[in-house]
Amino acid sequence: DPSINMVLLRVFPWMFMAVLNSILMWTCSAGLLGVFSFIGILMNFIIVYGALYIMDKKTNKNRIRMKEEKLTTNKLIKNERERQKNVRRESLTNYQRTQQIKDQTTSTSRQEYTGSIISPFVSKVISPIHPPPPPPPPPPPPIPQTTPYTPPIPLPAAPAS
Repeated sequence: DPSINMVLLRVFPWMFMAVLNSILMWTCSAGLLGVFSFIGILMNFIIVYGALYIMDKKTNKNRIRMKEEKLTTNKLIKNERERQKNVRRESLTNYQRTQQIKDQTTSTSRQEYTGSIISPFVSKVISPIHPPPPPPPPPPPPIPQTTPYTPPIPLPAAPAS
């Protein structure tokens, strides 16, 4: 709501001038038209009513369009929520499946094999799920030993002949 000062100082004078102008115009029109002023009032009523009717139709079309857009948007939002629920449900079931597979592999890898065709003394066989570890890498080549630097020995001077 606007403040009282704004209404009294800014809005009321302009509205008062518009009403005063309308009264003066109708008085002049009625004076010029005489008895026919009622026809002018009726024509003014029809024109204003027609303009308002046309504006109402346009705004009603906009209202209907906005309702349709809202319904479409709501349907899209609902569909997106359902899709997200399905994705969550699928990811949860995938996670549960992964956990079940992990549980099965850990339970089978923990079981010990007590007998073998090769030797009855083998108490555990490495399962194909857990292959044996790779061999260690070879040691690096040895670093060659270098001798410390010794400066060259100068040669004796040649005899003078």
